[in-house]
Amino acid sequence: MSIRSGEPVTATLYVLHSRAYRDTSAIITALSEEFGKVTFVAKGIRSKKNAKIALLQPFVSLSAQIYGRNELKNLAKVEALGIGLSLFDTRLYSAMYLNELLMRLLPVEMPCPDIYRLYHQALQKLVHGSDIEPVLREFEIALLQDLGYGMEFHSDCITGDEIQPGVFYRFDLEQGFSATGNNQPNAIIGQVLLNIGQQQWDTETLKVAKKIVRLAMAPLLGNKPLKSRELFSRPAGQVSNSSVQQTKNE
Repeated sequence: MSIRSGEPVTATLYVLHSRAYRDTSAIITALSEEFGKVTFVAKGIRSKKNAKIALLQPFVSLSAQIYGRNELKNLAKVEALGIGLSLFDTRLYSAMYLNELLMRLLPVEMPCPDIYRLYHQALQKLVHGSDIEPVLREFEIALLQDLGYGMEFHSDCITGDEIQPGVFYRFDLEQGFSATGNNQPNAIIGQVLLNIGQQQWDTETLKVAKKIVRLAMAPLLGNKPLKSRELFSRPAGQVSNSSVQQTKNE
């Protein structure tokens, strides 16, 4: 069923962001498995008698019924599919960073089940102690790929030849990686590019991947800085799940 049919549709989703609306309601933006990024009004959710406020929080897997013919939907029903994930300090900041990327980069109502799956897996990895940097880099690269801005880490964009471990390459936003001299600014050794493509992470590979991803995302994000990045400068222990809603993407 089309999400714009006017009839209620069921979506499996995670809340990405919420903001107050009128006296007791909220506008929720969520990532859904079936419909991509959706925004809906949760009427009366902020009233003291409404128990749904405890459900409509980030990092809780939800099943919701939403309806409406316009871009801004309405919430009919919602129930939790599991308990909220416990995230603290840099793991929480990282999850909030993923949320902000999805808020800023995903088009409205573009089905992206692969991104939903990758997001769910990334949250699980953050909760269960996986190294943070690989989780973030793998998600960023997959997100760019799904949006049509993927990068080819295995072949020279000019010649089509396979990337060689001992050859240096330059990165061009429009084309990709091409062979260059080792004395050129920002030249990248081929082995590092192959490592990124194979998700074989070490300190240097993670450092280069972060730089490449930021360059690739810069035109998509524009000049407005990501608020979630500011959290990493806070002392440990100052942000937990209970205060996650204080950081807004207004």
